[in-house]
Amino acid sequence: PAQDAAWARLDGYAQRFRSADKILIGVPMWNFAIPYRLKQLIDLVSHKDLLFTFDERGLNGLLTKSKALVIYARGIGYDGDSGFSSSVWDHQKPYMELWLKFIGVPQVETMSVEKTLCRDDPGAVRLEAEMRARQF
Repeated sequence: PAQDAAWARLDGYAQRFRSADKILIGVPMWNFAIPYRLKQLIDLVSHKDLLFTFDERGLNGLLTKSKALVIYARGIGYDGDSGFSSSVWDHQKPYMELWLKFIGVPQVETMSVEKTLCRDDPGAVRLEAEMRARQF
């Protein structure tokens, strides 16, 4: 009974993704990756027959009619002047895009808000991100 209740709870979390035609995720960068709470949610809902299937064709995501907007927030910037190459340091965006592809989301839009630790006007970029989310 306890195991059935736990599985039903996981299915409830996954149902929120399955029933969404749009998925909006704000992802702050923590230690070059995603926050542990978001990783935990991904781990909880990423089970066979919840968000993907597995058969002779391989892995098949179930969210084939959804689209996603992921807004990444970073204290640093991945540009030539920062000394941080995204191909080496960024474990945030590649992970999220891989997961969304894995669960079948066919259209993923992204926005990166960088250098949040050293902006003169952090409010302006915040408003830009909010506007993009509303338009999505």
